Amino acid sequence: MRASSPRAPGSVWQLALEDAAEHDPTFAEALTEAVAQVRDAAGQGGGHSLTGNLFTGNTAIQQGDHNQQTNSFGA
Repeated sequence: MRASSPRAPGSVWQLALEDAAEHDPTFAEALTEAVAQVRDAAGQGGGHSLTGNLFTGNTAIQQGDHNQQTNSFGA
């Protein structure tokens, strides 16, 4: 374990994964493969995202492919 490197609070899971990977080569290989798969999947998104927005007041959002919206007022 790398006790000398500073860690942010809440990174206990990271320390546990590093420790397990250092002591178990099979786990290290599986973890490396899992991280690669997650990174690949993150890069293959559908091109739609809605992040970092601030909406004040009434807001309607429709996102994605083939969405349908039906409004009925006073029915």
